[in-house]
Amino acid sequence: SLARSAVRLGKRRPFPPSANPWAYVPERGAPAPLDTFSMSRAVIAMGFLGGFLGYTIGRGVPLLPAWLGAVGGLGSAGYLTTLRDETGDLFRYVGASAVEAVLLLRDIDADVHLARRAGVSGGRLLALLLRLDRRYGVRRRVSQVLVAAWGYASGALGRVQEDAAEGAAATAGVGGGGAAGGRVVRVDI
Repeated sequence: SLARSAVRLGKRRPFPPSANPWAYVPERGAPAPLDTFSMSRAVIAMGFLGGFLGYTIGRGVPLLPAWLGAVGGLGSAGYLTTLRDETGDLFRYVGASAVEAVLLLRDIDADVHLARRAGVSGGRLLALLLRLDRRYGVRRRVSQVLVAAWGYASGALGRVQEDAAEGAAATAGVGGGGAAGGRVVRVDI
C-alpha cells in the first residue's frame, strides 16, 4: 500500500508512524522494519541503492560517465528518502527493509560463521591452484593461449581493415563518373 500511496492511488500511511521520521524511536514488538528503524541507516542504505542503480544506468547511456550516474542516483535517492510525503514513506520503507536484510545476514553469519568458512575454503582453493601451477605450469600455458588468441584476433582485424580500405579506394575510383556512370560496380574474382 506504500507503493500505491506513492503514486497517489491510495490513502497515505506514514512510515514510520511519526510526524518526524528523524525523531522516531523503535518500539518493542513492532513489525519487522519498524523494530530496528533508524532514519540515518535508511538514508545511507537508499544512498547506496540509488548510487548502484545510477551507476548501472549510467553505464548504458552514451556520453554519460558511469560515476556521474552513481553520484546522481545517490543524491536523488538520499533526498527522496528525507521527504515527508508518500514518496518519502516508500523510500524510507525500502531503505529500512534493506537495513533489515543486512542485519539478518549478519545474524546468520554470526550463527554459522559463513564468512570465516568461506575464507578458509578460499585459502585452500588458492593453495591448490598454486600447487597445480607449480607442477603443471598452468599460468604459462594459459598466457600462451591468450597471447595466441590475441594475435589471431588482431591479425583478423588487420585484414578486415585492409579489405575495407581497399574497398573504399576502389569505390572512390569508380564513382568519378567513368564508364560505370557513377554507379558502384563490384567484381568478384
